[in-house]
Amino acid sequence: MRFQGDLQIEQRRLVSLVREWLNEEKKRGHFTVIAIEEKRTIQIGGLVLNARLDRVDELEDGQHIVIDYKTRKQSVQTMLGERPDEPQLPLYLVMTEAQQQAAGVAFAAVKRGEMGFVAIMRDPDLLPGVKAFSQLNACKQFSSWEDLIATWRQYLTSLAEGFCNGDARVNPKNFPATCENCDMQLFCRIHERIGERSVEQDDENG
Repeated sequence: MRFQGDLQIEQRRLVSLVREWLNEEKKRGHFTVIAIEEKRTIQIGGLVLNARLDRVDELEDGQHIVIDYKTRKQSVQTMLGERPDEPQLPLYLVMTEAQQQAAGVAFAAVKRGEMGFVAIMRDPDLLPGVKAFSQLNACKQFSSWEDLIATWRQYLTSLAEGFCNGDARVNPKNFPATCENCDMQLFCRIHERIGERSVEQDDENG
């Protein structure tokens, strides 16, 4: 009986979650979901990847939005830079056949009190509360949508080629946070080397 009660509680929680999310979807203009959990083979550089797209929407004008579900809010910044924290959406956009029809990529945060989209879009107002990429501070360096796509392609290809060529340099992107959360400190010791450099610099400045 207790197990059944737990199931009912979970069911009510999920129904409430879905209803809250659907209220976000109602704020949008007309769209059609054309793919869910769609498998694709993507090749970038010499690397072949088996990918799965959470969802692809088609807008009235035929453009596509690639959507990735998350259980918490994300940042646009995680999709940018030479080593993006969240490269999957840019990769889907750059390397799939739908590139010419792509209106943008979006994280869909499905969490109570934090529902909404975080996206990089070609044009404004295609998703509720989402500006065009050119209006985002994180994207100010891109002169055009095509420039953004080309930069994504360059960075992602470089990462893929490095992987294929066996580039395994230990180079924490966000030190010291990366090292603090790493389980390989006993083997790596880079956090110790960087710490020693910091001490040496303090001694020199002192």
